[in-house]
Amino acid sequence: MKAQEIKETIIRFEKELLNAKGDRKSNIKTYIKNLKAELKGNFITVEDLKEFKSLIIWNINNCSYGVNITKEVMTEMLSKVNDKKVFFVTKRGIKGVLTTLAVRTSLRLAEEKLRTNLGLSELVNYSENTELSNFLQFRLNKIK
Repeated sequence: MKAQEIKETIIRFEKELLNAKGDRKSNIKTYIKNLKAELKGNFITVEDLKEFKSLIIWNINNCSYGVNITKEVMTEMLSKVNDKKVFFVTKRGIKGVLTTLAVRTSLRLAEEKLRTNLGLSELVNYSENTELSNFLQFRLNKIK
């Protein structure tokens, strides 16, 4: 988004925040915080990836479901960082953002590799295959 678009979106959501209640209000506040961080240019850098490399690799290995996907996950994370698609709200939040990104990317790529290894398409439901069902439980345990 461009700076002017972001500012307009923030203004629109701040007006909407006045009438929101409960979870909707909380979601809008979070969204506004994220937009402001993006507007400030609080993007994750390659240096941040280097600083937390061991944490990222630990998360990848923890979520890989026995599939070697470290290189693919690191490549995808680097690509997102270089494209300035990953930002943080506060400096203290960088570790959490990188952990979440590593876990989500690892689980997605692990499922893709698992489906490929089993010869299953994306249309096959988890309940139709025991290995996929086991992976679904694994994924739910990791996301908690």
